[in-house]
Amino acid sequence: MLSDILLLFRIRMTRKVNGFFYYLKKLPLIGRLLKESCYAAVNLKGVLSVFSFLVDVLMNLLKNLLYLFVVIAVPLINLQKGANDVQIRNGFLFGFVLLSLVAGSISNSKLLTADDETFILSRQMHMAARRCLCSRSWYSYSMNAIGLFLACLLLSFMFSFPFWYAFMAGFGYLGSHQCMDMLQMRRFQRKNSFYLQANTWKLLIPLGSLILLYALYWLNVDFSFTPWLFCIFALVCAAAIIPYLRFESSYHAYSELLTCLLMDNHEILQLDSSRMKQMEVALDEKSYTSEELQYRTEKTGYALLNELFFRRHKHLIYKPVRFRLAVMTALWLAGTCLLIVLKDDMKLTKDILELLPPFVFLSYILSISQRVCKAMFMNCDVSLLHYSYYRSREAVLVNFRLRLKKLCYYNLLLIMVLCLYMNSTVVLVGLPYTLSTLLLFDFALLCLAVFFSVHYLFVYYIFQPYNEQFDMKNPFMSILNGLVYLFCYFCMQLEGSLLFVSGVLAATLLYIPIALLLVYRLAPKTFHLK
Repeated sequence: MLSDILLLFRIRMTRKVNGFFYYLKKLPLIGRLLKESCYAAVNLKGVLSVFSFLVDVLMNLLKNLLYLFVVIAVPLINLQKGANDVQIRNGFLFGFVLLSLVAGSISNSKLLTADDETFILSRQMHMAARRCLCSRSWYSYSMNAIGLFLACLLLSFMFSFPFWYAFMAGFGYLGSHQCMDMLQMRRFQRKNSFYLQANTWKLLIPLGSLILLYALYWLNVDFSFTPWLFCIFALVCAAAIIPYLRFESSYHAYSELLTCLLMDNHEILQLDSSRMKQMEVALDEKSYTSEELQYRTEKTGYALLNELFFRRHKHLIYKPVRFRLAVMTALWLAGTCLLIVLKDDMKLTKDILELLPPFVFLSYILSISQRVCKAMFMNCDVSLLHYSYYRSREAVLVNFRLRLKKLCYYNLLLIMVLCLYMNSTVVLVGLPYTLSTLLLFDFALLCLAVFFSVHYLFVYYIFQPYNEQFDMKNPFMSILNGLVYLFCYFCMQLEGSLLFVSGVLAATLLYIPIALLLVYRLAPKTFHLK
């Protein structure tokens, strides 16, 4: 087993180093200095492999540290503001058990995942099914366990729990996932199926666990039992590693399991990266009805083009909009009923403007602009940008205006429903408000909807990052979108007030005209194929 894990390590590091050389050769100046012989430099690649492994460990640490801090620690501190250090520590340990040891083990199996690496080991290197699956799962789980151990070790100073809890967290993670894998393998051997492996469950289990955790934090549940729960649960999971080793060596359905995983992912494994990106926004032509294919309208020119585009991309627009509306409605009904029932036991003294910071991030999540812009390029602009008339100033600006109107329509629709729900909740629950603060809250959210519509379209037209192979050639789009995400997330950490609302309004009302002016001046020059 150890030799297989080391072999897998060498394969992963070699692929990363080769990829590093490949992208380095594409740089304007440095790329010319590198020769093809660099791929055969064994000693250099050995040094870079060690460096790459250390970077992997560091990134694993940062990923787990970010997960534990952002997903568990920050909401805990914000939702239990009056809690002391012991209560914060207990709440953190409970969140770790629920999300990492329970929900994570059910919905995030490394054994039951087939990727291109699985294909290389099993089909190109002819590795036995047992060696292939076990080495991959052990390597992935061990790396994650090390990352969790280091992250918990650092957080032990913040939450004042014993450092040996970090060891228990790492081994508990490893054992819980392997215990769940053992149950899944038994299920497959007996019934040729798996527990809760549909994509719906993989989404609902983590999401439901998060909602449950945050609700318990918000209700100030007493977690004094958690240290015992954490220790017992982690020790039981760690002890499960021993029976898993026995089960692993005696299991006889590895070949059938590997074949099933490869068959389920066969089409994905055959696709290159550009085709994978295209599939995210691909048209499902079989879903069109005869009425849609024979659609008639009085619109002409670019208005007709964009009307057809949005109608034929309904699965990218209408379905996400309906899904967001359904989720909002369900959460609003549940939340409002809960607040009405508990309002006598709660001190509801917050003004409506104090609730705005998390709604900035919620507005970001509700926006459909990013995916629609991607579909615009891959299913429309990539073909039409070959023609000079489509790159003319008039065509670029007319298309931008028509697309912006559509994006604003859908984003404003979602935000208007959100405003309606919030206003109803404020009135029904009895939160303190005035008509002016309520209108100001709604106006700020509507400005954010327009902001996200303008921003993504502005970045797309100014930086147009894709080439004909759908590779991203301009990194500024990702950088700017990442900064917007960080800004929206950072807003959740701020206190809501009239000053905060004024800042949001000033930022959006200043950004929107500047972005539109830049599009008017620069888009005809920048909107072209790379």
